[in-house]
This record gives sequence, C-alpha cells and structure tokens, in this order.
Amino acid sequence: MDDSSVIEISEKYQGCKVEVSDKIAIMRRDDSASAINSSIYYHLYKWWLDNGKPGKVRGPDAGIDFGYNENGERIIYSPDSFWVAPSQIQNYVPDVAFQQWLPAFVIEVGSPGQTLQQQRKKMEFCLGGLLSRQQPLVIPF
Repeated sequence: MDDSSVIEISEKYQGCKVEVSDKIAIMRRDDSASAINSSIYYHLYKWWLDNGKPGKVRGPDAGIDFGYNENGERIIYSPDSFWVAPSQIQNYVPDVAFQQWLPAFVIEVGSPGQTLQQQRKKMEFCLGGLLSRQQPLVIPF
C-alpha cells in the first residue's frame, strides 16, 4: 500500500487512528486517551524545545515506515509520540508522512478498552520492527 492510499484512508476516517501492517487497523479516538496523548506530546515537545530542538518530535499524525514484510505487505506504525535523534534524521524527506526512521524514544498509550496483552502484542510488533534495523537498548515494561 502506498502513502497516498494510507493518507486517503486516514482522511476518510478523520478523528481515528489508522495503522497499516498485515491488515489495516482503524481505531476510534477516545476523549480520555486523547487528553493523555495530548499531554504526553506536549511534554515531549516542550523537552525538545528546551533542549535546542535536537532531532524530530512527532505525534500520531506521523508514522514510521518499516518497509515491506516477506509477504510484500507494507508496514506503517504510528506511535502516540516519538523522538528521533539527530543522528537518525539524515534521510528525512519534507512533507512525507511516513519516514523510515529508527526512533530513540517511543510512547504508546493504551486505549481504555485495550487489554495488557493487546498492548504488549502491539509494542512487540513495533519493537520488532525497530530492532530488526538496529540493536538499541530496550527495556520493555
């Protein structure tokens, strides 16, 4: 699936979070989760400003492009917030929603109806994609 197809789906389901892996997931935004996400993004963005704007800070409107899996399916993940270190942004392409980055820091907020097992599976998927590119120190909890 190309960027324009993902963007078209995102526009069709405005207000929802759209993720693409072996299937397309369209999740309704929850007001309480939205408030938490906004607060987390605000604090990460403030840290970024206070520290001289190193790298890039992004929210759920941006995505990490993992490329294609062995079945030829494109995998895109949009965490609630993430930070990409300056050393990782040399391939940055302006005005492209889904970048092939290796974030140094990823935040994913669980939805109220999401079980811990569902959240863990989602994070293992994301971490698996990140770890397949490099071997950073990861401490899952």
